[in-house]
Amino acid sequence: MVYFTRKVKAIAAMVAVSGMISMEAQEKSLEINVSNITCTDAVVTVTPSDDTFSYYWNMRPRADFDEIGSDNIIANHIASWERNASYYDDTTWQDMMSYSLISGENEAIVSEEYDMLEWGGAEYVVYAFGMNREGEVTVPLTTKSFKTIDPKVSENTFDVKVVSIEPDGKYYMTTTVKITPSNDDPYLVHALEKRLLDHYDLTPGSAGETEFLKDQVMPYGKTYSGEQTVTFTKQRADRDFCVVTVGAEDGAPTTAPDMTEYKTVEMQPEKPVFTIEVTDITQTNAHIKIVPPTEDMLFAWHITTPEVIENHGGIEVVDVEIEQGWWEYVASLYNGQYTWQELMRPNLLQGTIDSHTADMDEDSRPELRWGTDMVLYAYGLNEDCERITDIFFVEFKTKECNKSDMTFEFEVYSVELDEKNSTDTRKKYTVAVDILPSVEGEQFAFKYAETKVLDYYMENDEVDDYLFYQFMGYSMFADGYSRIIMPEIIEGRDYYIMAIGWDEAPTTELSYFKFNTDSPAVTAVDVMTREKVSIVAVDGGIRMEGDYDNAVVYSIDGKTVGAIRGSYGSVSVPAGVYVVKYEAEGKTVTTKVLVK
Repeated sequence: MVYFTRKVKAIAAMVAVSGMISMEAQEKSLEINVSNITCTDAVVTVTPSDDTFSYYWNMRPRADFDEIGSDNIIANHIASWERNASYYDDTTWQDMMSYSLISGENEAIVSEEYDMLEWGGAEYVVYAFGMNREGEVTVPLTTKSFKTIDPKVSENTFDVKVVSIEPDGKYYMTTTVKITPSNDDPYLVHALEKRLLDHYDLTPGSAGETEFLKDQVMPYGKTYSGEQTVTFTKQRADRDFCVVTVGAEDGAPTTAPDMTEYKTVEMQPEKPVFTIEVTDITQTNAHIKIVPPTEDMLFAWHITTPEVIENHGGIEVVDVEIEQGWWEYVASLYNGQYTWQELMRPNLLQGTIDSHTADMDEDSRPELRWGTDMVLYAYGLNEDCERITDIFFVEFKTKECNKSDMTFEFEVYSVELDEKNSTDTRKKYTVAVDILPSVEGEQFAFKYAETKVLDYYMENDEVDDYLFYQFMGYSMFADGYSRIIMPEIIEGRDYYIMAIGWDEAPTTELSYFKFNTDSPAVTAVDVMTREKVSIVAVDGGIRMEGDYDNAVVYSIDGKTVGAIRGSYGSVSVPAGVYVVKYEAEGKTVTTKVLVK
């Protein structure tokens, strides 16, 4: 087809077209329909009255069509065909014209036949006429006018930053830009040499700006939405360039263009940076804030001690020696079923962490130790678990323990055979021990266990390690005289009942009292049996029976999960270990229950 913007003026000497119209024209017709009109496109359908004749169709801007005049359109095309035929020997204008004739219904998408249309109400004329191969007009000129629609208006704005300009190792430069839009509306991006801009009047809102977008940007740019990192390749070195970013929809601009200029000289990308803050530090808690370079970057983080890092080769290799090393060990337990990357990948994080450690999920909560130098580190990884950033870290120290003068005395209250759970070869007892602190109203922690574990730590002068690894997280709490009922104490074994002042961390030295099933008790078994409170684990809960008040059930980490009222009551709980605390005979009694 003839390029529709081309202006072919009528030649005065042209043979009058009216004399070439045949009698067939009175019986045949052409219908033109224009549909799916957008800012820059439309669908043109030309339908002949029958398929027995050929025809030619084209379109022009309204101004060009009016300048030529409807009476001269056919003559102009004949002049054009004659001119083209003159370049070839033994070729007539009818020969040239015949290449453009079609028959039958024809549907065409304008953008596939011509350049894009002008947006914003530009008017066009589609026209067609019948013509046979001898050059006779068989159907007179038929026309159809239409206008493009106005572009949508977007409030989108753009923050465009050149991230890097690097040699490609051959002859050119590769430029990477980061584009951050203010909303999710679509936009178009294109980079071109700045010299091409000098040919246009780029005054905002001017016809020159519109012409520039139509000629240099809209046909060549790529469309995006949301924040994007865009790379332009094969740019000549040491040249002035401009990246144009403009809102775009239906091939038309919806915003004013943003033009960011740069020169293609080498510029290394800025290294991604993690922001790490540790505040509100106490003995075993701190507020952690980790801001990754981007919210979608995968990263790992960990808190440990300087000694651990030094023993693994230093902060520069913690990604391999500590993190990768751990996941390689875990993978080895599966005998080749998983790679370490497959196990590590689901445990990587994205987005900002902004929380106290005590409020984190149990499986991700770091354990902070009182009075200890600590290091928090973080680094970014790709999908293959390869480190892609530097390792960032912050050193801090937890607070020292508060001090208290509280001391403890212990007294075995009763020892009772557990006939239900005993056998001839293995007897079990329930032992009740009273803990008498020297200060009422001050919190302390307590637990009981066989003597061998604490003895090991004491022999190695590591009682503080015992408190951190074996005591904290497994102990129960009270703040006054308490009676501790300990079931399933096995005959022939030694146990410790331990107590220590506790205000988030130890406030006193650890006090401990050794007992066994032969320890002398204050009361006889029959008194214990008659006055005892029965606490039984049942399917899906805990049941209590006896003379008691204010019974509360706690999870092992000290959270209240329910209360039991009445001389016979129960509470529903899932499987786990629970602490039941109640009052009896004016004393606070605590016992541990396992619900299966």
